[in-house]
Amino acid sequence: MANEGNIVLSNAPATAVYSIAAANVKTVNVQIDDGAGDMANFYDGSGNDTFEVSLDGTNMVYRDGASRVNVAGLQGYVLNVSNTGVDTAVILDGTGDDTFTAADTAVFMSYESGPSRGVGMGAGFEIIEGRSRSGNDTAILTGTAGNDSLFSDIPAGGTTPIVRFTLAGAPTMIVTSGGFKTITVQPLAGTDTATFDDGPGNDALTLAQAYTDMKYSGTAYRVTADSAFEFVTPMQPRRTLKGSISSTCTTRPATIRSAANGA
Repeated sequence: MANEGNIVLSNAPATAVYSIAAANVKTVNVQIDDGAGDMANFYDGSGNDTFEVSLDGTNMVYRDGASRVNVAGLQGYVLNVSNTGVDTAVILDGTGDDTFTAADTAVFMSYESGPSRGVGMGAGFEIIEGRSRSGNDTAILTGTAGNDSLFSDIPAGGTTPIVRFTLAGAPTMIVTSGGFKTITVQPLAGTDTATFDDGPGNDALTLAQAYTDMKYSGTAYRVTADSAFEFVTPMQPRRTLKGSISSTCTTRPATIRSAANGA
């Protein structure tokens, strides 16, 4: 049984359409030459699959790593449809200062050093993840018309914040991980909640009329929730509080709730 197959598409007509089928192959590698404007359609399997997009290529990993399809040289828009299983789409940054933009309809990574890459949410992923590995990257997350919730913290043993934005519709959750320097979260409507937990460093939470702002590790990382959140909850510190909480709030529409008593 073959474990790997390689396909090269070169100098194809402008309107050419290719359908690739492989049987009993663990890995399929596709190289596209002169791929400006090309589109790739990936379809998930019956298990929990991971779809990954980066400047280096586009990959679909089926059934938790059992098999995969790798596409290199794609310059255009990527469309993926998720039908079954608990599927995850991951968009990786490049080496420059990139911007990750995510909503319930489409997700894009705008690269400083190359073309933008996107994922069209045809049938909806359960989890969308933007991952920052280098540069001064920015993330902008937009909610739905339903009841969305934001949770921001630095997990135990971690050094950078992870934001989990749970949506009322599909995808179920948008996640940012790695080293995004600035993350802005904007709900649309509904009754939305934002929860901020501290990290291991010197953190500062600011409650203002127009926004709630958490600066982790001094000013290295910043997570901002705009004023459309109805409820904001600062978590009780898991360790001795090294940072501070300040407020310039006078007529803020949101309700500030204590994690200790839920009031």
